[in-house]
Amino acid sequence: MTSTIDPSKVISWLRQPHNKAFWHTDLQVRHTQHGVGVFASRRIEPGTVLLSVPKTSILSAHNSCIANLLCDAQIYGMHALVIAFLYEKNVGAASPWSDYIESINFAGAMLPPCMWDAEAKSLLAGTEADLMGVLDSTELVAHYELARRFATQHAPMISAPAELADLSQFAAVVLAVASRAFEIDHFHLSGLVPGADLFNHHPDGHGSVHFEALAEVCPDCGKLDCGHGSDDSDDQFDESDDSEDSEDSQATHEVADAQEKDNDENSELCDIVSHTSLVPDTEIFNTYGPLSNAELLARYAFCVDDNPHDTVCLGKQVSAHRKRVNPAISRRLRWWSRQSEQPWLLECYVDANGTPSPQLCCVAKLFTAPGKTLSRSRLSRLTPSARRLIQHWCAQRKLPDVPITIQDATTAAHIRCIRDNENRILDKCIAKLNY
Repeated sequence: MTSTIDPSKVISWLRQPHNKAFWHTDLQVRHTQHGVGVFASRRIEPGTVLLSVPKTSILSAHNSCIANLLCDAQIYGMHALVIAFLYEKNVGAASPWSDYIESINFAGAMLPPCMWDAEAKSLLAGTEADLMGVLDSTELVAHYELARRFATQHAPMISAPAELADLSQFAAVVLAVASRAFEIDHFHLSGLVPGADLFNHHPDGHGSVHFEALAEVCPDCGKLDCGHGSDDSDDQFDESDDSEDSEDSQATHEVADAQEKDNDENSELCDIVSHTSLVPDTEIFNTYGPLSNAELLARYAFCVDDNPHDTVCLGKQVSAHRKRVNPAISRRLRWWSRQSEQPWLLECYVDANGTPSPQLCCVAKLFTAPGKTLSRSRLSRLTPSARRLIQHWCAQRKLPDVPITIQDATTAAHIRCIRDNENRILDKCIAKLNY
């Protein structure tokens, strides 16, 4: 992660015996133009475990010093993880994760887009980030107020973290935690796994390693086979237990107990595993999933050029056009709405290759097809008039070429990336529909 300023502290934490973690000896953490990254010092084969951290050592709400308080307050998920992190950070060296926490750069840390100033937000107006609510601070403010109420309620027994005195400081912590968190299992939910967040996201979303953790564990205790929710039949006395086969039965139970122990041990690890061959002196990338730039910006505060998972929605343009059509076309659209299982305006988009979605093609055909009777089969092929209509919507959706004068270079780069990517996609679609 670019906000890691001292990766040596993370490696030091991983090597502390009581954390029972594993860091492959052929891995090196180096500084890059984007911060830090993980490299292989020699060739590593697919299926190799590069990092392993027991679930008992991850920083999660359940493992934190305020676990019982969060449980009593019925605060769960990312809200609980952020609050737990704040209190662990607040106790300093007393926290089991102090070295890991100290490796994170909070001085001048980036703020989530919802905390950007009005000028920066205005430059993303009408983009996918705007349409997805990435610029809306409502949820962040609600999270902040929840954390403050929690701190006020428990102030007599534990001091409140300093970051709760200022929304901007709190927002920086939220972004740092959310951008590093992994989905662990049904018990821990989200958690921070020291070392796992050193692996950067590959620009095209195709990483060479992946995160593994068994999610299907008991939500009450985190074990794989714990007996919670059973019918307690094992507690009933059975005279057959005192049979001549008692020795065989005991041996069978011993084998079963050993298998159960192995299963529990395997279920209690978080691993980073290679799924391709790793080449020496080449950065090793994880993938955060097939996320668009708007999603990457919201969750991780970065975006990538030519993101293959970007789409540009034309639902707003379709909706505006709908208001100007005659009653016959309106009846067609009402019919189409009844045929669609999903909100069809959201499905009217252009993908990263400039290809209009099937829903967008059908809607354009509904607006332009002659005659009174239509069927799904007649909507599958674009007519010249439908092509021109989609091109018209693309031209309407394009963002104007304006100067980006934001002083913060990183914010300006993100804004430019999103605007340019969306315009390129629309230009591809316009050009593709000319043929």
